[in-house]
Amino acid sequence: MITLVDGPLGTELIARGVPLDSDQWSAEALSTAPDLISQIHAEYLSAGAQVHTANTFRTGPTHCGTRWRELTQQAVSLVNKQIQEYKQQKSAKGTPADSRPSETPRRGSKAGPKATNSTASDPKSQHRLAGSIGPVADCYRPDLSPGLKSQSEHRELAHYLAQCGCDILFCETFANSDEAVTAVREAAKTGHEAWVSLTAGPETNLMSPRAMATLAARCVENGAASVVVGCTPATSSLNYLREIEKLNLGVALGVIANAGPINGDYGWHSVIDRENMTTTADATAAQRYADLAQHWVDHGATLIGACCGCSPQHIAALANRLK
Repeated sequence: MITLVDGPLGTELIARGVPLDSDQWSAEALSTAPDLISQIHAEYLSAGAQVHTANTFRTGPTHCGTRWRELTQQAVSLVNKQIQEYKQQKSAKGTPADSRPSETPRRGSKAGPKATNSTASDPKSQHRLAGSIGPVADCYRPDLSPGLKSQSEHRELAHYLAQCGCDILFCETFANSDEAVTAVREAAKTGHEAWVSLTAGPETNLMSPRAMATLAARCVENGAASVVVGCTPATSSLNYLREIEKLNLGVALGVIANAGPINGDYGWHSVIDRENMTTTADATAAQRYADLAQHWVDHGATLIGACCGCSPQHIAALANRLK
């Protein structure tokens, strides 16, 4: 069975006119555009996503300082509220909550940890909330990573995400081996399901397919329940998946690729509708992405999503093609 993961927040916020100029990246929008974050989450729900990722990629202490808990809580609450409102709407209409809706759910608002109703309470739910744990430094600069010294920060964020009600702790977009293993280990220690995505970078120059497979094995040894080829160009991701597939790691595999070059054929074609604050991606680009995803599925991927340069329309194309 294929599980659809949602798409990017950072590049989608930028496409809709939100500047993300600080080291906080997408976390900056928690202060400047929380309603738009909620709307994007709602659009991924409407498109057919089943795993919904909180905007916590950069809400750790390094980037957000003393506000890190406040912003992490807010990010989890925003996406969780959209999940719960979607379920309520489908229940009121007598429609199963895991079917694809025809309309976009209402926008959400802030709520504290006590108001968070984790989807983990319903093990049969196909809508799960993932807390994102990103590298302490830049995901594309593994040379800047603190490596093993990242343990304290990853431990704090992982435990707080679990406390806030996340079902999955998703260690996203790691290229430094020691930090990837450290983040996975700390996430797994919470007792929650730990996922990891490993990236070769937008130029595929951060690691080879063989190196990624070797790192994937280390992550599984340290508690990863799923391994994803993440934020690597869509046209190159299959090469990495194949190497990981050869190892028969016994965990779920996935691909959450980026759209590749800005002048390429798989994304980055968002057009802003400022009146309705929605984004319409190039339908042909989204379909091309879905066509590539079929090859990932043929090579064992069961977790499929989209990353930088993609949009809710990419998730809708995946839903139409794969579900």
